[in-house]
Amino acid sequence: MERNQRPRAVFMAFGTKGDVYPIAAIAAAFASDQPHYHVILITHSAHQNLIDNLEDQNVSFYPITTPPVLSILQHHNPSGCKEQSSFSLQKKLVRKEHRLQCLSTMEKIFDDGPNLVADFILINFFALEGWNLAELFHVRCIVGAPYVVPYSAPSSFERHFKKEFPLLYIYLQEAPPHMVCWKDVIHWMWPLFTEEWGLWRNDLNLSYCPFTDPVTGLPMSHNWPQSPLLLYGFSREVVEFPGYWPKIVRVCGFWFPPMSWQFSCSDCRGISDFGSPRHQPAKDELCTLHASLQNFLKFSASDIPIFIGMGFLKNPRVFLRVLEAVSASTNYKFILFTAAYQPLDAAVHEFEGNASSSDPMLCNKDGVLLFRSRVFCFSGSIPYSWVFQRCAVAIHHGGSGSTAAALSAGIPQVVCPFILDQFYWAERMFWLGVAPPPLQANHLLQDNDDDASILKVVISLSNAIKSALSPEVKVRASQIADKINLEDGIQESLKVLKEEIVRPRPKPAELYGKFTWKIDNFSQISKQELRSNAFEVSGHKWYLLMYPQGCDVCNHLSLFLCVANHDKLLPGWSHFAQFTIAVINKDPKKSKYSGRLWLSFCPNLTNGSFVDTLHRFWKKEHDWGWKKFMELTKVMDGFIVNDTLVIKAQVQVIREKKDCLFRCLDLQYRRELAGVYRTNVEQICGRFLEEKQKKFGDLLGDSAKWSSFCAFWLGVDQNVRRRMSREKTDVIFKVVVKQFFVEKEVTSTLVMESLYNGLKALELHSKSNEAGEKVMDAVESPVPIVCVADGMFTLVDDVLLLLERAALEALPPKEEKDGTYADIKREESRLAELGRRTVEIIALTHIFSNRIEVAYQEAVALKRQEELIREEEEIWLAESQQKVNGGAADKKKRAKKKPSKPKHSSGKGKDKRGNGNLDVLLQDKMQSEITLHSAIDGLSLNQAPSILEKPDTSGAVQM
Repeated sequence: MERNQRPRAVFMAFGTKGDVYPIAAIAAAFASDQPHYHVILITHSAHQNLIDNLEDQNVSFYPITTPPVLSILQHHNPSGCKEQSSFSLQKKLVRKEHRLQCLSTMEKIFDDGPNLVADFILINFFALEGWNLAELFHVRCIVGAPYVVPYSAPSSFERHFKKEFPLLYIYLQEAPPHMVCWKDVIHWMWPLFTEEWGLWRNDLNLSYCPFTDPVTGLPMSHNWPQSPLLLYGFSREVVEFPGYWPKIVRVCGFWFPPMSWQFSCSDCRGISDFGSPRHQPAKDELCTLHASLQNFLKFSASDIPIFIGMGFLKNPRVFLRVLEAVSASTNYKFILFTAAYQPLDAAVHEFEGNASSSDPMLCNKDGVLLFRSRVFCFSGSIPYSWVFQRCAVAIHHGGSGSTAAALSAGIPQVVCPFILDQFYWAERMFWLGVAPPPLQANHLLQDNDDDASILKVVISLSNAIKSALSPEVKVRASQIADKINLEDGIQESLKVLKEEIVRPRPKPAELYGKFTWKIDNFSQISKQELRSNAFEVSGHKWYLLMYPQGCDVCNHLSLFLCVANHDKLLPGWSHFAQFTIAVINKDPKKSKYSGRLWLSFCPNLTNGSFVDTLHRFWKKEHDWGWKKFMELTKVMDGFIVNDTLVIKAQVQVIREKKDCLFRCLDLQYRRELAGVYRTNVEQICGRFLEEKQKKFGDLLGDSAKWSSFCAFWLGVDQNVRRRMSREKTDVIFKVVVKQFFVEKEVTSTLVMESLYNGLKALELHSKSNEAGEKVMDAVESPVPIVCVADGMFTLVDDVLLLLERAALEALPPKEEKDGTYADIKREESRLAELGRRTVEIIALTHIFSNRIEVAYQEAVALKRQEELIREEEEIWLAESQQKVNGGAADKKKRAKKKPSKPKHSSGKGKDKRGNGNLDVLLQDKMQSEITLHSAIDGLSLNQAPSILEKPDTSGAVQM
């Protein structure tokens, strides 16, 4: 299958429209802004009306057939707990099916392996399946929601967590803010640590507890993840950003879906072509089918309608009686959005049928006019942002979408919350001064339909509306609208996503810098220490620190590189850098260097001491250098000119990766380091290649084992061979980085550069072969052992031939140096060739050791087991035959001692028949053994796939 070369952005959102539409809006905007991405939305099939709108923006729609809401109200039966038990069982079945469909969908999307750099998945709080699946498919996960976390951890959660996972608790408490820490867990992650998700993680072959090793159960300290990006789709003008939230949280502004998505009528969508409903006039006309709604909304200043959208109601009939009473006792007109909720629509039509002939009626496909034309019941879908600007007050349940639309429209609100985040928004609206105190659901939505109960609700609702229409509330609503309408939450979210994911990784040259420090009047310095001015490299501030008389030593010049303002940096900071400090001599050949030669490639320059200059700066090690950098007696030997000492520094900040080969160094800096450490790099790669050559040679030298392996491999089906002769690139990359990138080794950066260049040579060769082109240096370089394409390392030939070649192929020869630029290029080419050989030998070793050899050993063990069974059967047959023969001999002896009688003759014939049956039995047994051994011998031909395709779990390169 040809790999999809486009990176994938998967948006997974579950829940109602208010939960899903904002995420879908971001997906559409991202697809429009980043056309090279393949953007996918995974959500309930109930939201399939989004398909046409998403296809216009090149967003693929992947449906999940489970329902957005499974309400216990639909199963409510006050008579007993049987219905409750039935609902719980149904919920479990739906959840199981939901997760299976999510897994299947992600397998389809990432069937050819993920792009570890660019692919990502963005989930909402009701799609935590996506978090676990992102871990399974090695994809970065981002969280986005248009509301604050709608649930909080139980008060006992931390106590139980500390008891169950004490070591993990310590790691989370001590982790720096930019890494996953306790703040992330307590803010939103805590459900991931519950049994409900742990059991499913086990089914996915993940660790039961996140951030722990699946085998040992210990925290993955060696691969601790970064804190996941969390995007919030609301305004800072509405929700404050408290200090206890994780540092990675980004508050973007409200996410308003395009107006065209929210019309149930395609003919009405034309009005969405106009601008913001708050600041630009919208089109006045709806289609003829909805002219009744348009006419109802044409109001005078004293007769502005009030919007009501209450979602699911237990007793819609009682609620309609309340509206009838309020409209009769006041001058208010109401527009009721039923949202096509069947019980509410049925109640509306019941009242319509009971209306008196004197009550003017208006009825069309989506609208019914009730109660003397004071209440318009609309079952279709019209954008809140279009309706609210024509209403005086919005009465709603406190959902994030309706709350945001009312704030944007600048109208007062009356909120009656039911569940989850609705209570938060209701309290927040009251605190902001745009709504009266929240109505309690049991006060507004009565089950009792007696006159006294209805009167109580009518008074409560009328007072709330009166309070909402007060001048103070109106002014406050208008002020907040003016502020939030200046924001664009969708665009801000795109900006954050591009900065965090789409933005290309900075090049080493952008992370490299130089600094020169001139110290005048050096002989007159009496201070114990001197500090240079601060200089910036890769966005970090640095300075040089010098002790003219030595630091804790005598008669030496001490020099250090330090992080500036380290005490003011955020907790958990760290800068990983390779650096050089040089004291300059008027004779360049006498300059004193720390760690490398300052000049460009200069093979005949040998003076200077070379020490490790690769260091991770952090809170407790914010300075690093050399106490004995130079003896003071040598400072006067050309280093001080006109009483001025010149010190130069080079700093290369390194952004290392653990799951991919990466480039570390600026080009010029790399060449200068190579002039010093080239031999070290050659030795590191050379030792590895020689070690593997020896192991391959030992295998070929063991004629019995090699013959056995060859027989096994030649019997394997060709399709199985192809599947066994490849491995995902990310698996190989992790092995390479783990083995060759050692933080404390100064040569690690040069080794990584060589391996990176070697990888690029492999990729170039693979692409050239695929395109039928010739590689420029094909004459100089041997044909690679592996090719790199479609996210896979694949052996280019039969493994038997490649093992022989790997055991015998010589290393690239060394050449004489003449100190020219051509000499530098030749050395770079040699290091790249060493890197290429190293990468392909690692790939070959990994594929052979973890896939092919494992299958061979299992086949040998199985065959040996069957041989042992055959030997035991043969022994049993021999013993049985011996017993039979012995029994016959005994009978003959007894027959000689006693005279024969008729009955004995009958018995003797019976014995003969018995012996005959035993012979038949033994013959059948031997025949079955022969068949069994034939099957075992043919195992490598027919039954190998089930044994050979054992997944790699070690991740190590072993022979």
